[in-house]
Amino acid sequence: MIPGRARQVGLWLLVPTLVFGMFVGLLLTWHHDTELYGMAAGELIGCSESAEVSCNAVNTSAWSELLGIPLATWSFGAHATVLALVAVALAGRDGARTLVLMAGTFAVGASAFLFYVSKVELGFVCAWCLRLYAVNALIFLLPLLGGMPPLPERRLVGLAAGGFAAALALSAVGERVFRATLFDGPAPALAQV
Repeated sequence: MIPGRARQVGLWLLVPTLVFGMFVGLLLTWHHDTELYGMAAGELIGCSESAEVSCNAVNTSAWSELLGIPLATWSFGAHATVLALVAVALAGRDGARTLVLMAGTFAVGASAFLFYVSKVELGFVCAWCLRLYAVNALIFLLPLLGGMPPLPERRLVGLAAGGFAAALALSAVGERVFRATLFDGPAPALAQV
């Protein structure tokens, strides 16, 4: 396969991968908020509880939020931003592929840290989180098909940073609106393990 074609294939493979990552982010946000703030527990399909697997324990732990927002909500905004960068790269601006690769590098590091926290601090892994870690690994690997990407233009970096901030803010606001529909009382404390 020629490098240009491999580059396109890698980017096209990222499209459904990122859509799946956004779905997982929404699913885990729904689970997190219904478990902690809803009137009834939300059963999480695709996560059979066992001695080593507990999506509930991981997704409602003290480690499950950053700045009061579920980590899954942040992942939704991040995956949406990477999807937009993939679209820009597919439109011919190959420098966007470098930004995708950089996002993948950060995502793999975050996944490694969160896997460590799950196994060591919590004693459980989350099956859906593992799927999200696989998505993050593909964000790192697939842009490398067709060779190393070139450096992006400064303007593209600025647009990507602004888009990333906007996507994270919109994700956080959407989660807060959803959470507000779940309960009327004070917010409960996160589970301590």
